[in-house]
Amino acid sequence: MSDPDNQPHQADPNEPKRWLDYPENVKRVIRWFFISAGIVALLDVVFWKHLFVHKHTLFGFENFPFFYCFYGLGACVILVILAKGLRKFLMRDEDYYDR
Repeated sequence: MSDPDNQPHQADPNEPKRWLDYPENVKRVIRWFFISAGIVALLDVVFWKHLFVHKHTLFGFENFPFFYCFYGLGACVILVILAKGLRKFLMRDEDYYDR
């Protein structure tokens, strides 16, 4: 039995296009994201040698270059894995509200 509510969402043809509806703008956002991440990573290498500022770290391993880049990536990966596991316990059946 086909349910019309399960059909993919169709965009309203009368709705005006927004700036992220254009693929070239999405590519620009992604490109600037990676450029800014690279700049921040390069600044981390510069500051690693304490040329300009001292980081005031609590632990010695925080002084390694790219530590916070890897720390953020690891935290994100762990959150995604935990969320996938938690989904198995919290997800309801499709007809949960119909019962």
